Amino acid sequence: MNGRRQRRPGHIEPRFLNVGLRRASLRLEPAFWRALEDIARERRLEIGELLRDIAPPRRGRFSAEDVRTAVLAHYWRPEATLD
Repeated sequence: MNGRRQRRPGHIEPRFLNVGLRRASLRLEPAFWRALEDIARERRLEIGELLRDIAPPRRGRFSAEDVRTAVLAHYWRPEATLD
């Protein structure tokens, strides 16, 4: 083994993000994090700004389900906007 831990399928990765003046946490699979990074790069936004636009927090928290749905909508219907 090369010193890196093997990730099992379905691994959830937590991240802490700056969204405006607040700090938020969100747990997603690595593939969704990579997709968010790509979409944010396309739009020239930070991931926190993108999340605020595509899946506004409810009761002060981001919904992983809303984020996943927005990412899938982006890739299934690229002509549609995530707004």
